[in-house]
Amino acid sequence: MDHQDVITDNTDSLQDIVLNQMIAQQMQVAIYLINGIKLEGLLKSADKHTVQLERGTEHQTVFKHSISTISPLVISASNSSAKSLS
Repeated sequence: MDHQDVITDNTDSLQDIVLNQMIAQQMQVAIYLINGIKLEGLLKSADKHTVQLERGTEHQTVFKHSISTISPLVISASNSSAKSLS
């Protein structure tokens, strides 16, 4: 089977699938920007061009074109509010 046969125009991109899963799991993430800055917080939403990050009472809008990497934050086992990454 050719790879192009599997992917169609009406399917979600891998990026959308991963971001939506992180949002649904209320996952704490680290966002690394292309200029080296690291942002941490709860990933609240995402659209075609931006992601929304919540840090305490503050909300940040981050443009996707400025993001290098998004990864789940690993919370120490001693923290009772730690979430499973699976």
